[in-house]
Amino acid sequence: MRKQCIVHIGMHKTGSTTIQNTLHDANIDNCQYLNLWSPNHSGFFVTVFSSNAYKYHGHTKLARTHDEIDILRDNFNARLESEIRSCTKDKAIISGEDISNIPEEDLVTLREYLKTHFREVKIIGYVRPPVSFIQSAFQQLVKDGLNYFNPDILVPSYRSKFEKFDRVFGESNVRLVLYSRESLKDGDIVSDFCHQIGIPRIIREDISRNESLSMEATALLYLQRKYGSGYGNYKNSPRDNDVFITELSRIEGRKFSFGHNIVKRVMEQIKGDIDWISDRLSLDILEKDDKSNDGVDSEDELIDIAFNARKKLIDILILERATQNCDLEKLCDILDTFKKNISTPEAHLPLETVLFGGGHTSEIAKEIKSIESAVDVDILRVLTERLLAVGEREAALIVIQCALKLRPNGPRLKEIYSTLVNPC
Repeated sequence: MRKQCIVHIGMHKTGSTTIQNTLHDANIDNCQYLNLWSPNHSGFFVTVFSSNAYKYHGHTKLARTHDEIDILRDNFNARLESEIRSCTKDKAIISGEDISNIPEEDLVTLREYLKTHFREVKIIGYVRPPVSFIQSAFQQLVKDGLNYFNPDILVPSYRSKFEKFDRVFGESNVRLVLYSRESLKDGDIVSDFCHQIGIPRIIREDISRNESLSMEATALLYLQRKYGSGYGNYKNSPRDNDVFITELSRIEGRKFSFGHNIVKRVMEQIKGDIDWISDRLSLDILEKDDKSNDGVDSEDELIDIAFNARKKLIDILILERATQNCDLEKLCDILDTFKKNISTPEAHLPLETVLFGGGHTSEIAKEIKSIESAVDVDILRVLTERLLAVGEREAALIVIQCALKLRPNGPRLKEIYSTLVNPC
């Protein structure tokens, strides 16, 4: 029987992705990071052990059926058993922040399973202070599709998340560690994790993959979630959203934060929970109140920030100059357009729907003429080519005529126009 299993349970927003990607790729003396097809074992263990597996967000976002999830569970069970049995090292590591959301009765099942393979099971979790947690959690949830503004629901729920592990595995087997740059060994989450579990420090490149969005980028993403087409619910929606968010992350600005009023209200609501985790850690986890903070205190403020950031889309949108003279509704359309244009074909709508909200050709022409003076001729040329690609020849002709007014002697424009008027 193997000596020890270490189960890392997050919490969320504590550098788990960096830990997982680093350890998954590392060759560690006398320690094996279980190869369960993904560096993040969350979906694996929720699928196998949680009674709520059918409702797991990783499955619902991919529109998986119950039958598909059942097949996955069988495959995961076989893989887990094989990986543990082939482990020849003294320590095995499991890491998944969603393990912390598995119901207590299902954790008992997990404990009994692990006890059949390991002499000792240790739990480790990192604890993020509450203010920074709710701010980071809001950004993550907007990335995941959140389309309403209610910071009161973003509370970390320390007691309900961690106390069940104390009861199931025994408090002496559950190590909770403060997550803050000042408290981490070498100011680094991977160095600290290695130190906590007693393995050699892993020298790594900076592979952090969960960077925060700026205030402006967060506001624009929220606007698209709230009033645009949102996250989407099809097989490739996670991939498409990742690409969309990566592009938005290029928009620089100030750090996202909530304002003093929201912070004060939420902290008062969870005072009992903060007291519990402070006692459990034997330290005061609540950050000092920064009354000089210029964070957002309402949804209206966030939307105003998005609207005022529209010019920052210039460097990343093909419809760049149109963003300077648009209203809020048009800004939502442009964000949706951008998301669709970088998505997989499965997500595509007809181009007139993507660009102009489903109007007919006559309405497209009206829209083009209304923005003609604000849009660069090269943008009109690209738009013409896109219209041609989806068979919208009449709309393409209208757009290329607008482009020729701005650049009458453009050789490529004349070539496209000739193709349209003389298709043979």
